Amino acid sequence: MIAPLPLLNRDTQLCISIAGQPGDFGVRVHNSGYRALGLNYVYKACGVEEGRLADAVAGVRALGVRGMSVSMPHKQAVLDYLDEVDEEARRIGAVNTVVNDHGRLTGYNTDAFGLFTVWRKWRPIRQRVCWCWVREVWLVPWLPLFCVMGFPVLV
Repeated sequence: MIAPLPLLNRDTQLCISIAGQPGDFGVRVHNSGYRALGLNYVYKACGVEEGRLADAVAGVRALGVRGMSVSMPHKQAVLDYLDEVDEEARRIGAVNTVVNDHGRLTGYNTDAFGLFTVWRKWRPIRQRVCWCWVREVWLVPWLPLFCVMGFPVLV
């Protein structure tokens, strides 16, 4: 059984996700991790309409929200509202993680790390997996990065 959330207080750090259609999976994963590590953090999923992204990012900055996960359809558009973007995220052209350091927002892309880890670990199936991901279109912007990093891309 998972321990209940600690009582929220003025020192509790808020992290959020923004998505067109928010879900509960990330909320469960993040809050379980925070509890396991004894962190005074709480994670909340938020639905943000495409036309309201600038407002959402301004809210993160103004309210001191510590971090923000970014899901579709905002991963590319959020780049315009950040103070800094990690080099890998810039090359990919998308951000899925934003860290707020005292009002300065920095974007990262942790999707690529996860994908490359799986890619290396499951070598026998990687060509089929890549083909499926490419055909599903979401990987297409990453193809130049695969080539730069030395991964064979079979399309």
